[in-house]
Amino acid sequence: MNPAQQKFHQFILERVQEDKMDEVQELLKESFQKQVDKSFDQAYLLEFMPRMKACLKPEHVVEVEQIMKEFGGKFTR
Repeated sequence: MNPAQQKFHQFILERVQEDKMDEVQELLKESFQKQVDKSFDQAYLLEFMPRMKACLKPEHVVEVEQIMKEFGGKFTR
């Protein structure tokens, strides 16, 4: 994991429902690997967002959604 990924990883884990922790760990691992493989694209991001949102504590959904949309807006691949 690069430093930006580590920061995002920690940020997300602090906002995840306890019973969804393993699922989120796998989802983050998958997304980081796709970034390394250069297969992370807009289509994957659109699939990733709802999967991640479903695992968040309700009070953090809007916050994380805004951050992911901001990332997606800068995404050019």
